[in-house]
Amino acid sequence: SNNNANINRLKKRLLSVQRRQEDATDAEQNGGVVIAGGDTYIRVVFAEKPEHSILRDLKEAGFRWHSGSWSGERAKLPESVKALID
Repeated sequence: SNNNANINRLKKRLLSVQRRQEDATDAEQNGGVVIAGGDTYIRVVFAEKPEHSILRDLKEAGFRWHSGSWSGERAKLPESVKALID
């Protein structure tokens, strides 16, 4: 009785999983990390789970985990993540 709703939910889920896989592939090709976004807010995507110290730095800087990436203010990007980009 709820087949159409389930089909729509699973289609959205499939698109979300595909986007995450593309982000992870992009991160692998760019040295393990990709930073995307505008001048104010950014998304940080890692190819693999980073070290615990990097995760702690992101949390302390106010970044939050959501939908396969870390989101936060560009100005607060920790030095430990910037070092991965260089």
